[in-house]
Amino acid sequence: MPNTVPPLGWEMRMRRTVALSLWIVTMVVAMPRPAAAVPAFARKYGVRCTVCHEAWPVLNDFGRAFRDNGYRMNLGKDEPTVADPAYWPIYAVAQPHYGFDLVKSHQATSDTTLQKNGQFQTGLGVLGAIGTLGEHASYLVIPVAAVNGFTLGFPTAEFRFNDLLASSWLNVRLGNSEPDVPVSRVRDLDLTGAGLSAYTYHTPGSLSTFDMGGNQLGVEFMGHDRGSRTRYSVSVFNVTGSPEKDHAFNTPGVSGHVSYKFIMNQGSLTGIEVGGFASYATWAIGAPGVPTASSGAGVPGPTDRTAATKYGGEVHGWFGPDALPVHAILTFVQGRDDKALFPGGVRDGVFNGGFLEVIANPSLPVVIFGRVDLVRNRDQALPTHARDFNDLTSYSLGLKHTFEYTTRAEYALVVNYSLSQTKQGAPDGSDMTRHSLWTGIMLAF
Repeated sequence: MPNTVPPLGWEMRMRRTVALSLWIVTMVVAMPRPAAAVPAFARKYGVRCTVCHEAWPVLNDFGRAFRDNGYRMNLGKDEPTVADPAYWPIYAVAQPHYGFDLVKSHQATSDTTLQKNGQFQTGLGVLGAIGTLGEHASYLVIPVAAVNGFTLGFPTAEFRFNDLLASSWLNVRLGNSEPDVPVSRVRDLDLTGAGLSAYTYHTPGSLSTFDMGGNQLGVEFMGHDRGSRTRYSVSVFNVTGSPEKDHAFNTPGVSGHVSYKFIMNQGSLTGIEVGGFASYATWAIGAPGVPTASSGAGVPGPTDRTAATKYGGEVHGWFGPDALPVHAILTFVQGRDDKALFPGGVRDGVFNGGFLEVIANPSLPVVIFGRVDLVRNRDQALPTHARDFNDLTSYSLGLKHTFEYTTRAEYALVVNYSLSQTKQGAPDGSDMTRHSLWTGIMLAF
């Protein structure tokens, strides 16, 4: 170990706790997520799902504008009073598949298998409702999500006011939902859970578990121009997982995202989008049972709050025809956790991260995708941690073949492999790798 100060007993326990926590988070994130393609809209408007998706469930320009308009095409067929009485705004998705995970630690002379697990799984079944209540009101509810027999209640529920003051630049969304981020987890093509680590990551030892890409309970203000080429979003929320529960507004957070897309008229480059995003999430310290930087244990008395911040930029490029593009996404994130979030911390914890993702559509039913995801610690808050302690690297490759697009349903075969590496991430302090395979059927109807 390159540490300059020999680790103490509690520090060794912390290292193991951090490593185990990251491992558990990785396993949880690896659970399949609900597909974001909703055939209920295809049934309502009599179109195929390819109208809104460049690579199901990734949205194209039309699909993004449709979402930003509150799930409306603005063609006089949006309100329930003009819809076919047989139309029911309910959808369901299922992902029966075979999953395999192999986790190893790498010592100087040998490797140790920490987990080796392969099994057939029912995947994630979701019954949801999504649609419009009128010209100025939309909703999205996922009341039931079943993961291999475990039932989770109301993971997402939101209500949205559209076009306030008769302007598309003012829309308000209330409820528990995902903040606007460059790549949505629920629209992620990778089903192994690898990558997008910078959304969740905190420098090792931080008390905060804020996930800038996870559902947050609060209010979002967003706006866009015609076609959603220029967009903004600002969310104010209660930080999910906060230990403080005795205040009217426990630990507040705020996030924002702005983007603009340039349409290119010549050459193979057909579009460029640039954007910026940031989040500021407070966390309680000093509450009973909540550790503090000075004492390392919870103490009675007033509760203080300190923050973890993240900010970054993104560049999207589309190459080739609009119907079958090659879509490249480059994102950079820097995160900073205040040193007060680290028991024994001597400075702020800072990391740099991001990812490069490429989605290719060689033909209409086939999608090939790949991603490289990096997190590198710049400043460790705990002096006994090496600079590269818990650095992350992930690679993911996948192939999806959709057998049928109709106005009623869609289903596809997916083969997805990922490799994740965590520096000194095993419980014994050695490097850790995780190999994951996901192959099965995605079905939405």
